[in-house]
This record gives sequence, C-alpha cells and structure tokens, in this order.
Amino acid sequence: MDSDLTIVQNSIHSYWDDALPQESFSWEDLEENLRKFIAHLLQKFPERLLQAAYRLDLPEKSFTEAFYNQDVNKITSLVLEREQKRLYFRKKYSDSQ
Repeated sequence: MDSDLTIVQNSIHSYWDDALPQESFSWEDLEENLRKFIAHLLQKFPERLLQAAYRLDLPEKSFTEAFYNQDVNKITSLVLEREQKRLYFRKKYSDSQ
C-alpha cells in the first residue's frame, strides 16, 4: 500500500503534472515545493490555479480571499488540507467495506 505522502503527491500530480518532482520526499519538502509552484502560478498562470481550485473543491471564500491577497502560504495550506481530508475519507470508507 502506498504511503499517505505518495498518495497526496500523486493526487497533486493529477491536477498539476508539473508541480512536483516525481521522487518521494518528506511532508516538509512536499509543502515547500508546492508553495513554490503555487507562487509561480499566481505570478504567471493564475487561470491554472483557479481551475485547479475548482477541481480540488477548495473552500470558495477562503481561497478567493487568499488568491486576491496573493497569500501563497494560505493557498498551499488549503490545498494540503483538502488533500488530507480526501485521503482520510478514502481510508475511512475503504476500510468499512
């Protein structure tokens, strides 16, 4: 079974195939690489970030505020929180069957 880190990393790759290096690394590395990538998107390709936020189903109010304030740390946190929540529910409901 894949580790939680690998599952979250693969999920992020499904939204942004160029977001992260392919190899596994620590949660801190994941967060730092994602933060750098989101900063790049905010500056160069904000529409890609908006599309992914919709697909990720990020909380609209929190994301919109962070997006317009260019708050890279908040957006990164929202993405990782959503992915961890998705992982939690995937585990919870796959174990009950």
